[in-house]
Amino acid sequence: MNRKVNYYFRIIFNILRNITLRIKSLNSIRCSLIQLFIPFADIIVSTNGGKIIIKEKCNIEKNAIIRSSGGDLLIGKNVYINRNCNIISHEEIKIGNRVTIGPNVCIYDHDHNYKSKETNGEYVTKSINIGDNVWIGANCIITKGVTIGANSVIAAGTIITKDIKKDTIIRSEISYISYQIDKM
Repeated sequence: MNRKVNYYFRIIFNILRNITLRIKSLNSIRCSLIQLFIPFADIIVSTNGGKIIIKEKCNIEKNAIIRSSGGDLLIGKNVYINRNCNIISHEEIKIGNRVTIGPNVCIYDHDHNYKSKETNGEYVTKSINIGDNVWIGANCIITKGVTIGANSVIAAGTIITKDIKKDTIIRSEISYISYQIDKM
């Protein structure tokens, strides 16, 4: 399918999808009408509350899972979420405007509470805030309680566990560590 036909198909599909999502989720999913979600992206609000707000011109690719399990999820304007991403909120995740998220990225504002004797899924949560114009490379993991400043770049394969200042480039040190092990 050529690009123009694909583009118009996605817009028409998403106008219909947005209406269906609002009715199905009892208005806990709110999207502007002009979106580029691919039909195979999952946008879900679970039964224990929460909401998802997606501003205009967001592009969500195949097999991405955008889920609110009791938390709030706010996605800004002109955000690109590549295939196979998991963004799951139990408390709050804010993604700024013009953010690009590579394939296979996981963003979780929660961890399992390993100290709990309960096995029914008790969580420890802390909100995540991703600033405007951030580029997150493929296979990154962003953990609970992290703030990523505006205009930052996160290299592929990086695990973010601490706050990142604005205008920063973060690269993964995994290849350096494996090089050191090979030299020994």
